Amino acid sequence: MIRIFKVLVPASVFALFIADIVLMLASYTAATYLYNGGDPELFFLYEGGFQKLIVPMSVILLGLFFQDLYADIRVVSRLQLLQQLCLVTGLAFGVQALVNYWSTDWALPPGMMIIGSAFTLGALFISRLLFSSGIENAVGIRRVLFVGMSPTVVQISNHIQRHPELGFSGLGYLDAEPEPVSRSTSTRQHRLGSVAELSQIVDETQPHWIVVRRGLEVPPERVEDFLELRYGGVQTADAAAVYEMLFGRVCATELGIADAICSYVLRPDSFIANLQSLYSTVFGVLAVIALLPLMAMIAIVLKVTRPGPVLSRELRNGLRNSTFTMYRFRCMAEPGRGTGFERFLKRYSLDALPELFNVVAGDMLFIGPKADRPELAARMSQLLPLYKQRQLVKPGIVGWAQVHDDQVPLRDTLLDLEYDLYYIKNLAPSLDLLILFRAIRVFFRDRPGTPI
Repeated sequence: MIRIFKVLVPASVFALFIADIVLMLASYTAATYLYNGGDPELFFLYEGGFQKLIVPMSVILLGLFFQDLYADIRVVSRLQLLQQLCLVTGLAFGVQALVNYWSTDWALPPGMMIIGSAFTLGALFISRLLFSSGIENAVGIRRVLFVGMSPTVVQISNHIQRHPELGFSGLGYLDAEPEPVSRSTSTRQHRLGSVAELSQIVDETQPHWIVVRRGLEVPPERVEDFLELRYGGVQTADAAAVYEMLFGRVCATELGIADAICSYVLRPDSFIANLQSLYSTVFGVLAVIALLPLMAMIAIVLKVTRPGPVLSRELRNGLRNSTFTMYRFRCMAEPGRGTGFERFLKRYSLDALPELFNVVAGDMLFIGPKADRPELAARMSQLLPLYKQRQLVKPGIVGWAQVHDDQVPLRDTLLDLEYDLYYIKNLAPSLDLLILFRAIRVFFRDRPGTPI
């Protein structure tokens, strides 16, 4: 796993990303040989070749991201993969045509664009088939041995079984009891023995990783065995840390109130938080200026089509349990009700545009946890002691939890809390940028009917 944008990315996905860049460079370089007998050295060194390749390569890479071709690199359907790659390549042609009107210094010659893009399409198609085949044949898979069983370990075990592209394969688990977990949290991992048999089972299975359940009571005579394995090159990790690495969220069930009181891990960096407030306000002002005509048009249509105020005013929780008034366009919240225009606004989350004024006022940020109603926040804080940690940062228009809603059929407060805690723990402009890209993908493709 490789950490990028404060998120751990599977090494296979990162390798595929680098391979895509290399293949595109090779494809467009080969196109220079076929286009008017071109010389690659002349093209790249004296004709601004690298500059001209920035636009098509960037568009293709972004297209692959928005088509989820880096989320799961297994090929389910070759025809679907080909269609997705054709769509991405066609988008690159469209953007290239617009760039050509703007500046020829940034545009590839048409013939080179056609030949290079055709080579790129074929190279990306073949490379993904090869990567998918490598995953199915367990190339480079790291074997994992679980020590101690718990619901967290079960989730980890089941997740790596469903996602071989992560590069892990479960060997089984060690525990005192043959059936330490309930049927509702069952796992397909087999019990290999007890903790006392650790050395023997490690010699037999040769694991690369050992994942230890938090709170596991290790007999004093077995501590030396763990130390020898650690110093011998076998990676040893806490189950909660592996859970965070795989799911991109903090395992709230493994944390206690002491973690919030005594640890600074779940608290945001004050410098980053102040920097985030600064650039959110700047971008908020620019967004209000750019979108003010659109908001004015929406307000006029709402005023004409239905009586009453145009904006809804809702009391929400802010930074450190403060409250503020959040603004939205007033639309019927119930599904199937309201005018067609209101349903259109809800479908594409355009009713949330007035929240930009909250960003300018400093009550909210572009990126952050969802702003809750005070009564809901109070109730959740009683049920989940760590829930108050969300109030250490300002709420946002969109957050790390919302861009992961597509993974959960129904909203789950505990899961949202885990995502929010991960965001607070890893607060950084780079993570904000990643959330923004994912939010754009949600807006245009994944769930256009779900307001953010």
